[in-house]
Amino acid sequence: MLLVTTNRADPRHRRGTVVWRRIVGTLALGAGAILGLASPAAAATVGVATVMTPDQLKLINTGRPDTVFSLNVPAGARCSGDAAHDGYRVESYVLPKGTDPAKIVYKGENASAGYMLVNNGDPYFAVNTEPNTAKVIFLPTQVSWSRYGPAELLPGGVKSATWEVGLACASPKGNATQIWNTEFVFTADATVPGGYVWSLAIPQKDHTHVPWAEISVFAILAATGGVVWVLLGRDRRAAEAHG
Repeated sequence: MLLVTTNRADPRHRRGTVVWRRIVGTLALGAGAILGLASPAAAATVGVATVMTPDQLKLINTGRPDTVFSLNVPAGARCSGDAAHDGYRVESYVLPKGTDPAKIVYKGENASAGYMLVNNGDPYFAVNTEPNTAKVIFLPTQVSWSRYGPAELLPGGVKSATWEVGLACASPKGNATQIWNTEFVFTADATVPGGYVWSLAIPQKDHTHVPWAEISVFAILAATGGVVWVLLGRDRRAAEAHG
């Protein structure tokens, strides 16, 4: 009887083993898909919300309960789906510092935690996106804190409290997919109508500037190019004259 042995040091054997492992791995993934073994849901993406004047032309870092402001998201911000076809809505939230806005359930006026922004006298919730593009286009531009007093924003009589404030895109199940957040600090002040003032935990800075450095570099390059062009033209004409 012929006994066949396998040389495990043979590179062909190692390559065959790798191939079979890949095949087995692929089959396992396929079986998982067939059996409905879904991977964990992706975490919500987080961006920065900016606080501006109602006309959205100037940043605001401080105010009183009756100060009117707008809460803005980056240009072109969009949800994972639109309202008309996919059931996504834009929600607002006001949560105690440290509360993760991605971990609460957004169900319109019945969110699982916190308060909502009040925009032009009405709660801002379940706002539609732009159809098809899912862009966030209806921003709260007439927000104030006058509907909330020290009992809500300075609970237990504390002198200062920080709150997470922002907008969130929510799926039909109420799960956040995109978040734009900032932090408001409320401080008791008996001299102000309403009993408190507010400021942003991280003051915003106006980043609009004239890029003089870039302009200078461009000007130097343009001038250098012009000089080279003149010199080349002069040499060419001289060569033609002596040709």
